[in-house]
Formats: sequence, C-alpha cells, structure tokens
Amino acid sequence: MENISNKNIEKLIDAIKSLDERIERIEKHIKYESESSVAELDTVFDKERSAEEKEDALEYAIGGGWFAKMGIVVLSFGILFLLSTPYENAVSYLPSLIGLVIAGVILGGSVAAKNLYPQISGYLLGGSIILLYFSVMRFYFFGAEATITSLPVIVALLLVVSAIHLFVALKRNSIHFAYWSLLLGYTTALISDSAYFIFALIILISSVAVYLRLKREWINMIFFGIFFSYLTHFMWFINNPFLGKPIEAVSLPLNLLFILCYAVIFALGNILRKNDKEENYFVTAASFLNAGSAYALLLLTTYLSPFEYSGIYHLLGAIVFMALAVTFWVKEQSKLSTFVYAMTAYVALSFAIINLFAGSDIFILLCWQSLLVVSTAVWFRSKLIIVSNFVIYVGVFIAYLIAVQTVSLVSISFGIVALLSARILNWKKEELELQTEQMRNAYLIVALLVIPYALYHSLPVNYVSYAWVAVALIYYWLSNILKNKKYRWMSLATLLMTVVYVLIFGITTEETTDRILAFLVLGVILLLMSLIYTKKKTKESEVKLG
Repeated sequence: MENISNKNIEKLIDAIKSLDERIERIEKHIKYESESSVAELDTVFDKERSAEEKEDALEYAIGGGWFAKMGIVVLSFGILFLLSTPYENAVSYLPSLIGLVIAGVILGGSVAAKNLYPQISGYLLGGSIILLYFSVMRFYFFGAEATITSLPVIVALLLVVSAIHLFVALKRNSIHFAYWSLLLGYTTALISDSAYFIFALIILISSVAVYLRLKREWINMIFFGIFFSYLTHFMWFINNPFLGKPIEAVSLPLNLLFILCYAVIFALGNILRKNDKEENYFVTAASFLNAGSAYALLLLTTYLSPFEYSGIYHLLGAIVFMALAVTFWVKEQSKLSTFVYAMTAYVALSFAIINLFAGSDIFILLCWQSLLVVSTAVWFRSKLIIVSNFVIYVGVFIAYLIAVQTVSLVSISFGIVALLSARILNWKKEELELQTEQMRNAYLIVALLVIPYALYHSLPVNYVSYAWVAVALIYYWLSNILKNKKYRWMSLATLLMTVVYVLIFGITTEETTDRILAFLVLGVILLLMSLIYTKKKTKESEVKLG
C-alpha cells in the first residue's frame, strides 16, 4: 500500500511540475505579446505626437509668424495710403504729423512687447522706422502744398532715417533690417534726382553692403547690393521714372566711370573674404552677377545714348575687368571668377575695337586680339578661355569673309595669328594641363588653309604658286628649327596644294611663259624636297645600323 501511495504522490508531483512549466511558458508568451503591443502602441503614439507637433508648429508659424508679418504689412500700407492722400482742407503738415505720432505709438508697442513677444516686437520696430521714413517724405511729396519746400533738406532727413534703420540692424544683428535700411538708401538716392549725388550714394551703399558681407558674413548681402545698385543706376539712366518723369535715355558719359566703380567695389567683396578661402558657388555667382550686370549696363548705356569716343570707356572697362581677373588669379588661383572677369574684359575690348575703328580694320584687330586672349589664358591656365577664344576666332574670320568685298593681303593676319597661337599653346601645354593636341591641331589646320587662301586672293594669279612654295619652304624650315614634325606635314600639304594649283593654272592660263616657269620652279622644288627626304632617311638608317 505504501508503494502504491508513494507512486501516486510522485505522479502528482510530476503533474504539478508539468503544470507549472506550462503556466510559465504561457506567462512568457503573454509577457512577450504584451511588450510587443506596448512597443507598437508607443510607436503609434510617437507618430501621432510627431504629427501633432508638426501641426502645432505649422499653426504657430501661420498664426504667430505669418499673420504678424502680414498684419504689419497691411497696416503699413493702410497708413501709407493715409499719408499719400492729399487733403485739401487740412494744413500741409497734418498728415506727416499723424504719421509721426502713429510711428511713435508703434515704436512704443515694439518696446512694450520686446520681452513677451520678441518676434512681433521686431516687426513693429521695422514697421515704425519705415513709417517714419514715409512720414518725412510727406513733408515734400503727395500733398497739394509742400511743408518743407527744400528737396535737399528732405533728402538729408531721409538719409538720417535710413542711417537709424541701419544702426538698429547692426544693433540687433538682423540681416532683414539691413536689407530695408539699404533699400531706403537706394530710394533716397532716386528721390534726390541729382546725378552725381545718386552715383555717390550708390557707391556708399555698395561699400556698406560689402562691409556687411565681410564683417558680419552676410553672404547674401552682396547679391542684394549688386542687384539694387545697378538697378538704381539704370533707373537714373532712363530719366528716373520713379519720380513720374517720362522714360528716355539720359546723356552723361561720365556715368560710365561710376558703373566701373561699382564693379570694383563688389569684386572686393569676394577678393577680401577671409573665412572661405576656397572659391565656392556663392563667390562664382557673385562674380558672374557683378561682371555681367556692370558690363551689360555699360553696353546698354553706350548703345541707347551714343556719343563720340564711347569706345574709350569700353577700353577702360576692359582694363578694369582684366585687372580684376589678374587680382583673382594672383591672390587665390581662382579659375571661375578669373574666367568670368577675363571673358568680360575680352568682350569689352572687342566692343572698344568696334567703336574706335571702321571697315575691315575691325576684323584684323579682333584677330590679333585673339592672340592676346590666348596669351593671358595660358597664364590663367584656363582651358575654358582657350576653347571659347577659338570659337570666337573662327567666327570673326567667317564674319570677315562675309563682310569684305575684296580679300586683301592683311587677311594673312588670321593665318599668322593661328600659327602663333599654336606655338604659344605648345610652349605652355604643361601649365594648361592639356592632355591632347586638339586645340593646337585646330589652329594649325586653320593656318594651313587661311594663308594660301589669303595669298590667292591678294596676289596676281601668276605669283600665287611661287608664294605657296615659299610658304611650304618656311614650314619646312620651322620644322627643323623647332624640331616639330607637324610643320613638315604642313609643308608637304602646302606643296601638294601647289601641285594641284599649278596643274589647273597650266591648263587654264594663256600665258606660255608663266605656265612654263611655274612648272619648272615647282618641279625643281619637288625634286629638291625629294632629295632632302631621301638623304635624311639614309642618314637615319646609318645611325640605326651604327
């Protein structure tokens, strides 16, 4: 009985253990599922919380930021309309007085809201200064009768308000305040309606923009200054329609000098930078915008208001832009800014030639300018300039062929320039890092075709073959002097062209003496060249065997 009882107890213990293990497994499973569910719920809650936070942020941006800006803008426009409306039965100074009082109230609101609502406080402060500016303007403009009849006094007061705005911008370290202060300065320049005062004020504001770009590292300030400086000058040039005057070109040649001054000032904004030594997108974009705007305005001014010797100003512009290109290259080995200013200089020089000369002389000078471009491009190590110049060079030659009725001997300049350009490229090919000979070959091919073409059209028919033979001999002589095989190939090609020409000339000419002499001279030269090549080949073979 005891054995049976013990067995039953053991079975009961085993059953309890089995049940305990099963319960433990069930608890682990339930706990895992519970933890997974909690983790999933946390993820869902995080997503909902993130979406809710984004929604709240957007709501705050619209309600707290956008509405504040729009409210102040709308309020400002309402007050400006109030100030600009003429009142017949009111004293002349009353609108301005009302504007000054409102500006003071807004300024007081800005000070009161500075701690609780700093963002709105800033908008109110900016709005109050702009309102102050227009209140001062109202003393002279918009009314049936001016309170202050002296425009210089109004301009001086407006400059004071603009300076106050700039002071606040620097105090608060706010680029947006700075934008508005400079914009008020440009507006004041146009209000003065005095040419040289406008130019001087643009120079001053441009210098401030460059200073802020350098000292405060407000990179966008230079783009702002470039755009509005040239725009303000352009507004003056078209007779300042800002003041309601009819649009027409103003004639004042000296204004071109100030355009070049703006270009130098804004270029210094990049040249004098310290923290970002390497040329980046902003530097290149600023150089492109500055050079393009400056020369476009200079070109437009001389085109719409032409005057004698306007080419002198284009020549001066070429010197200024080339000086900037050289400065960028010497200071930081800049490639893109150097390219931009150098190409602008070349374009200015081209227009200077077009303005200062006439007839076919223009094309010949443009051709020799191409050699100058190649020389400077080698120093700048700019393959971009080299390629661009070749395209322009070919275009000038084609334009020359179309424009002139009779090709003269001076057209041989195109061939000589091509030879010299190829020689310069070969001389400095390591500095240019040119991996191929394509550009040199292109110039040599042009020379190979242009020189015979120029001689054909410039000399009497019976002298053409002799001239071509002389050119072939010069090529061969150059190949020996320069140890360059390409000139030998040019010599052979020129001789082959001469053979074809002499055969055609011999068939078509009626002059027996000229025909006989041409065949004899060419035959002798061909035999001599054959002997030279044979002797050279024999000597090379002896050297190899030796």
